Amino acid sequence: MNLQQEYSKTQYLYTSLFCEENIWQLLKSLASGQPTIGSHKMWALIITNPEKKIALFNQKLSPQHFSQKSTIVTLPVIWDYHVIMLAEIHQQYYIFDFDTRLSFISPIQEYLQNTFITPDKLPQEFIPYIRKIPAENYLSRFYSDRTHMENQIVQSDFPPWPIINAGKKDCISLTDYLSIDKQLDDKSQILKVSSLTELKQWLSA
Repeated sequence: MNLQQEYSKTQYLYTSLFCEENIWQLLKSLASGQPTIGSHKMWALIITNPEKKIALFNQKLSPQHFSQKSTIVTLPVIWDYHVIMLAEIHQQYYIFDFDTRLSFISPIQEYLQNTFITPDKLPQEFIPYIRKIPAENYLSRFYSDRTHMENQIVQSDFPPWPIINAGKKDCISLTDYLSIDKQLDDKSQILKVSSLTELKQWLSA
């Protein structure tokens, strides 16, 4: 089975700089379309920290430069947050990331090793936290009014689809999802990443 063909990135909705909405749209497609992944086998993963500074390698916007040996060196990009998807497919765990230079669908070990910096090599202000949210709850509860992007980009660069869950009661705002101190009632869990081995075990549990 070729997962890259079966779950081709080009068939899903995407708008640059709106990873939280791209993942919502992806979860919606995979919960109800073909191919289908059961919602109980998918999770939204929100990566952030109290300083809103996370360092990720192999993002498409990661800067590159040539070393003295004329080889291309990719530097980490610093995001305030990033949202990706975790899925269990045929008893194996995969990460879906629209914004990575790695494969759109990567085995979890490969993605973690090539995206995250080992925490013991990071200054404290860059240590990532992960919020793991069951797909069904992210789909039913996520809400963003997009005000965090106002005056940052032009209106034509906003997503073409309507605001997700607009007018719906009992939603959870993007701001609340990004607050690692908030215990939300959506069955989400938060981990401060101390090692990549621990992170893999936690995500695969």
